[in-house]
This record gives sequence, C-alpha cells and structure tokens, in this order.
Amino acid sequence: MLIRPCILEDYNHIITNFLEFWDNDTPLSRHHVLFIREFGNTAYVAEINNRIAGYLLGFFAQSGPYAYSHMLAVHQNFRRQGVARELYHNFIKDALAHGCTELRATAAPYNKSTIAFHTAFGMTMHGEPDHENIPIIPNYGGPGIDRVLFTMPLTSITQ
Repeated sequence: MLIRPCILEDYNHIITNFLEFWDNDTPLSRHHVLFIREFGNTAYVAEINNRIAGYLLGFFAQSGPYAYSHMLAVHQNFRRQGVARELYHNFIKDALAHGCTELRATAAPYNKSTIAFHTAFGMTMHGEPDHENIPIIPNYGGPGIDRVLFTMPLTSITQ
C-alpha cells in the first residue's frame, strides 16, 4: 500500500466514483476541492495496485495544536484491509512533525461504522448521551447538526 498526497486528479476520481467509497451521497457536499487546493499537504490517498483504495482529507488547526480529520473513506473493494488505519498513521506522523498534540474527528450520530472505527482506533467520544446513548455535541456541525466528537492525544500513538 502506498500513501501519497491527494492531487486534483485523485479528487476528481473520488467525486466521480463517490458511491464506491460511501453508502450514500449525503457526505458529498462536505468534499470541498479546497482540501486539495489549499490543504494539499494534509490530503492523502492510499493506493493498492494503482487504484485509489481510500483517502483522508484533513488539516492542522489554526486555533490550537491539533490535527482534524475531516473525511476518511475506503473504497468498498478495499475495506477491512487496514487502509483507514494506514491513512491515519500517515496523517498522525505529519501532525506530530507539525507540532500537533491531539487528533480530532467528528461523525454523524447515525454513522455507526464510523463510530465503531474511531473507538476501535482508540479515540474518545465526547458529549452528552442521546436517545441511543451515543455521546453527541448538539449543533457542533451547525444549527441542528449534532455530531460525535472524537479526540485522541497524539502522544499515545506508537509508530
């Protein structure tokens, strides 16, 4: 598996084949090209056999020493092969080199697979339990958009 920077050609491929990475097109609007044009050093693709197996769109926060994973997805043909974990490890390596001390990510409360992955990866959920006992932060994603916030100290990562 090769982890490399995500370029515009990769982004266009991901958008064109979006449903091969996601179960629905709900998160499509959160895939801004600015992650490639302006945050290209924190946007990555994982390649297996010259195919895009997954991607991570992230950035280093301006408001504190943390790295934020905005989008992480794995192609349906490459799931459960460690792709997401390798993308995160690469992002964390760069975040540590940048001086970040924490990793953050969010998920919609109904996205059970994302919640399961992030908790298995060792991240902590924050918020108040909702009706399904999932910790959420109301309005974290904007008015009426509740999110699960995950954090993890980067000092806990062993490379």
